[in-house]
Amino acid sequence: MWTNPDSNELERYQELPEPLKLTRYLRLLKPDPTGWVSILRLGEPSNPHSTLTCVLVNSTDVPKILSHPDWSVDDLGSSWNSTSRNPIFEEGLSAIRNGYTMHFFAQARHHQGFVQRTIELTPSFLWWLRLIQADDGHWIRIDDAGRRHDVIQTSRFEDGGYDVQVDAVYLRRYLAARGMSLIVQHRHTVWTDLDNVDRIDLNLRSNTAIIDYCATPTNGSTKHNFFADILGKHAILPFDRVGEGPDDTLRPEKFQEFIIGTDPSTGEVIRWTCDVPYIEHSKPGEPNYLTPVYFDTDVLTRYREDTTTYVLSRTRLWCLDLWGLDLDINDEGLVQLWLGDMKHQLPEPEREHWLVHNVVPRGGVTEIRYRRDVLNQWNVDDQRPDVGNLRRARTKLNAAVVAEHGVELYRRLGKHDQQEFDGLSLCTNSSASQRDLSIVVLTKGVVDALDVKVLRKLADADKSEASLNCLQAWIGSLGGDTDELCGPLRLLQTMRSTGSAHLKGSRYDAAIASEGWGSLSPDKQFQQLVQRVTTALDEITKLISRSSSPTPSEGDNA
Repeated sequence: MWTNPDSNELERYQELPEPLKLTRYLRLLKPDPTGWVSILRLGEPSNPHSTLTCVLVNSTDVPKILSHPDWSVDDLGSSWNSTSRNPIFEEGLSAIRNGYTMHFFAQARHHQGFVQRTIELTPSFLWWLRLIQADDGHWIRIDDAGRRHDVIQTSRFEDGGYDVQVDAVYLRRYLAARGMSLIVQHRHTVWTDLDNVDRIDLNLRSNTAIIDYCATPTNGSTKHNFFADILGKHAILPFDRVGEGPDDTLRPEKFQEFIIGTDPSTGEVIRWTCDVPYIEHSKPGEPNYLTPVYFDTDVLTRYREDTTTYVLSRTRLWCLDLWGLDLDINDEGLVQLWLGDMKHQLPEPEREHWLVHNVVPRGGVTEIRYRRDVLNQWNVDDQRPDVGNLRRARTKLNAAVVAEHGVELYRRLGKHDQQEFDGLSLCTNSSASQRDLSIVVLTKGVVDALDVKVLRKLADADKSEASLNCLQAWIGSLGGDTDELCGPLRLLQTMRSTGSAHLKGSRYDAAIASEGWGSLSPDKQFQQLVQRVTTALDEITKLISRSSSPTPSEGDNA
């Protein structure tokens, strides 16, 4: 490791206590990291005298900046001016020293103790990676497939210190795109009490690092009598090849093979690449774009649980404004896609996720899917259970009350409740926990959000009357069937209050049994519940519309 191998000094170095060898700091000198790499540091929980700063330089200037161990610059990231005979303003974004230019990359800006230091990075790094600041000192990015990646993370110490780390792969892709290297400047000191040890001086010189090491007595200048110190710099190098962007794999796209059937003579599954031609360009008897492929519904769980990134319905999956996928859930409860859509609508990284959930065909393509996608009958009325249909029914009901009475039946949900309600979809697995959480969210949006003050006026009810009692009274006054129209909402509230949000008891079992759902899996129970509530909301809307229509006069009848 050391490039001035004085055998005597090396022997004395090896005899030092481990902390004084500063090995963990020497491990930071890797020029080609692929994990997390520290670029800014001030102190550590176990050592307050550990400092890192960094600058960008053109890769051709690395030998120049590594010609001496002293820091080349420490004021980038701060602006200043001088009003002397030669007035000058330094913007803090670049500096020229010894014939080469250094550029600002990152700094922890000081605020005189008013607030903690803020971590700031060169805009081009933030822009190129489309970084999003998630919280203090923490940036993430969403790649072209819609997946989140931590890119910058910051650890804060009690004494005001910090350690800023960057994902080295993204950093080195950025460096390759700019033709630059990142120079990390080091200063690490460890103090202790140690007697009868002479001064030790060692040097490390390479194409990517220059380090001076010193271990020496303090001669009584501090409370400890001995310290070891590192001063120097090392380069983090760019990748050898430059991609078109942060997500460029620098390789041809991979087209996975999916199960399309079973060989009737051997029972072996038949797989086929998703890189298939459209029907008009396919060979007779060979798979084409509209060859159906099937997946278990759990493939949708990761999308269903992230409502900030994905929107899921029975027939469509959206990922922000990045991509969308047409799908269907057939009568066997399998997710059905077209083989060609796997290539054209799903990014390559997402296809790997779907591949894990790929199953043999079962249940076939639904009539609705066939009529829409094959026969181009896009006006097919899809009345199958879907939370999207339920939300639309809720919206229509609210609009009908506004039109008839000038007030909204539903109160506005809070931000988080609205996000959960908007992102709710049918269950994607048969777990009771997913069903129970779904019932809680659905109850908030459909029952809890009812404006009881509005309902009391509509029903001319007492001020202490509960919302569903008022709704039932109002429906009765309009001539509606209260059991048919209020029953599903009461059932929803009962399932939430007797089981989903509390310990399950006999009332919960009774509610399930009364609907004949005892033999259904939890996901099917939720599906039935969604359908019943949707129908009830639609029927209430029709009831309001009928009640507001003028009664035909005798003259009209004539």
